[in-house]
Amino acid sequence: MRERSWEKTFTAAAQSIYALLQYTDKKEMYTLVNVMGLTGHAFRMNIHPDDVSPAGPTMFSPTELLEKGLNILGFTCEQLYGFRTPAPLDKLEEAVNFAQQTIDRGIPAIGWSLFIPEFGVIYGYDDEKQELYCKDPSHDGPLPYAKLNELPLNHVFMLRIQDSIPVDPMQAWKDALDRIVQFAHEQAPTLSEDYRHGLAGYDAWIQAFRNRTVNPFGNAYNAEVVGDAREYAARFLRTLSAN
Repeated sequence: MRERSWEKTFTAAAQSIYALLQYTDKKEMYTLVNVMGLTGHAFRMNIHPDDVSPAGPTMFSPTELLEKGLNILGFTCEQLYGFRTPAPLDKLEEAVNFAQQTIDRGIPAIGWSLFIPEFGVIYGYDDEKQELYCKDPSHDGPLPYAKLNELPLNHVFMLRIQDSIPVDPMQAWKDALDRIVQFAHEQAPTLSEDYRHGLAGYDAWIQAFRNRTVNPFGNAYNAEVVGDAREYAARFLRTLSAN
């Protein structure tokens, strides 16, 4: 059997974090396995008991999905708090400037719903052509500034790294494990009480099948994301014991 790649994951938030790390002083410090484990993404599951909604994997605030994980990895962050579109020109200009400022520092930004409703990176721009250059799980290419007003979910959100700070590896492991255990027992923040996360997510998934109300796409998407994440979880825990 061909060994899988440990450089790619279906968890787009973690993949985006890993992409940003390659442009920082910590690029040799973390593998994608470390990123998936330390940020907790390897252990996440968020299931709607009615239909296993495809919204489950991203039904958390960007602070939970991105910033807290980057904090554990040793970075402070700044968010361009999301705004609805269509938006006035000054709001779009604010978003473009936000991305340009970090790109000019040599570090991409993370964006939401650039081409599809997933996280991706904004890694370049061309003011003459009025384009940002972005990559998400579906596409790699130009995104005209004006298209920010036409994103798939009519919502603009970006995040950028501010500073790299010293990190104690043992403390990072401890903080990560604390968050993993909290999430497993549904003690982590969630955006909706209708969803079940952590270990309770398995029961919610079974309930949807018993009720014969499973959304086929939602089931397939969650299975893809969760199955991939659990492979990373197992590998992360093996490295934990080794260290």
